[in-house]
Amino acid sequence: MTTSHLKKSIGRSPLRLGLLLIPLVLTCFAFAPMAQAVLPAPDGGYPGQNTAEGDGALFSLTTGSFNTAIGNNALTSNTSGFDNTATGMDALISNTTGNANTATGKFALYANTTGTNNTAHGNVALFLNTTGNYNTANGYRALRGNTTGNYNTATGIQALQENTTGDNNTASGTQALFNNTTGHDNTANGESSLSNNTTGANNIALGKEAGVFLTTGAFNIDIGNGGVAGEANTIRIGGASQTNTYIAGINGIDKSGGMPVFIDANGQLGIGTFTTGPTGATGATGPQGATGAQGPQGATGPQGNIGLTGATGPTGATGAQGNTGLTGATGATGPQGNTGLTGATGATGATGLGMSTGDLLFRTAPSTLPAGGFTKVGTTQQNIRNLSGQSYAVTLDVYIKN
Repeated sequence: MTTSHLKKSIGRSPLRLGLLLIPLVLTCFAFAPMAQAVLPAPDGGYPGQNTAEGDGALFSLTTGSFNTAIGNNALTSNTSGFDNTATGMDALISNTTGNANTATGKFALYANTTGTNNTAHGNVALFLNTTGNYNTANGYRALRGNTTGNYNTATGIQALQENTTGDNNTASGTQALFNNTTGHDNTANGESSLSNNTTGANNIALGKEAGVFLTTGAFNIDIGNGGVAGEANTIRIGGASQTNTYIAGINGIDKSGGMPVFIDANGQLGIGTFTTGPTGATGATGPQGATGAQGPQGATGPQGNIGLTGATGPTGATGAQGNTGLTGATGATGPQGNTGLTGATGATGATGLGMSTGDLLFRTAPSTLPAGGFTKVGTTQQNIRNLSGQSYAVTLDVYIKN
């Protein structure tokens, strides 16, 4: 089966012919003592770290490298593109010079030519993409219609299916942002969320069919609400199924100095001022209320006057003896004693080695200037070997006899 596959490739690609001759030449050296080649050669490995398996896979390759093509006609048009991975029939079939693309599934990234850094997982995912970059599509027909749009992420069957040139959209859920064409910067999470948006931008929808009625409006936020066609700059939360609302961070917060909030018959919030109506008739006197709770204790009264001095009490017992006081200061120094007798003269030292003018004297650095008329002329480093045969470096100061 391997021989039949190679013959079919030779008839269509000069490159494959050259690649076939390589293992034939290497076979001539198979019996050399140092030969390390694996026989038979690994199937599908080609120069430039390229891997191809399937009829027409990497058929047009010239200088591209680090590509992997598995499946009929996978990456068949690629010439110099690199770092591409195509798995599935006709995956990345039109790619020529695009780089760093990953296509998994039949017809995934089918029309891509020069687009880079795209990822498509699922049949027909990113099918029409040509030059769009940095797109991610996960699911059948996800981002199928995208041509030049960039930085889009679609997760779910038919998510962002009709997007063509819209950028920076994120769709999670089946048919999320399904009809979006040129709308940009939209985020949809939930089945069919924002599915009818076409050119609207900067919309956020959370929940199943959230924002489903929005078409061209922008800057809307719909959470669990279908929205209204054409509206913009609107926030809608919940729908008819919600009959109670609890929002944290409101209860107990006094904002009585602000504007009052009103809710109209359609449920829209707003602010305004109260209109004082005419004073009504005085009502009947109500029954006396129950006795209130006891009030808090009053404040402590002022301090009273100081009383008269009492009689003197008896003398107390003698206290314990106190601690010893600190040592006094040292007295003045006494007069100096008489000078002692002169000691005996020491023995005369050995006569030193005489040095003449211009002689050099070496002393371990750092050193002081020797007596006897010397001038320092510099330093030097010497390798010294001690009596044990060990060698070490020493820095010497150099002096010259004046």
